[in-house]
Amino acid sequence: MLPVESEPTENVPGTADISAADLKNLKLEDHVTYRVSVLAQMFGREAARMYSERWGLSLPKYRVLTVMANLSGMSLRELTDQTQMDKGQISRVVSQMELEGLIARKPDDKDARRLILTLTSAGADLYKQTIGVFEERQREILSVLTTEELTALRSTLDKLSSHMRARLAEE
Repeated sequence: MLPVESEPTENVPGTADISAADLKNLKLEDHVTYRVSVLAQMFGREAARMYSERWGLSLPKYRVLTVMANLSGMSLRELTDQTQMDKGQISRVVSQMELEGLIARKPDDKDARRLILTLTSAGADLYKQTIGVFEERQREILSVLTTEELTALRSTLDKLSSHMRARLAEE
């Protein structure tokens, strides 16, 4: 929550140099959360177009495919945590990918009540086809940053991600 005029801004992280009056006059594009959200939408639109045209993959399917290729053998809940996608959406995407032969569910060896999701060989093959395009896209997007800016961006994103995970854990 932003402070009101009577509250000192030093209690609001990242606003020590901003007066309460200045905070009230912030434009929409001054809000970091708004800008990150818009940027994520732009990244997503471009990715959705690319992956749909080349492989018929929706962006949610591609996210699941990528996470599972890098962190194989997880439960639906773990996949939901990794992707930060809505539980209902992730369940629908996983079911569809299972029908398409990209994902398999099997009982956990340690707990038969728990199902583990893994990529099938078809899923792994599809991921291998996409990885080169993904890596090239990353290079193109990040090409506008210097090495120092990229290092600072990664550090800042890590810090904000950790902070938000902690805040969400309090819920």
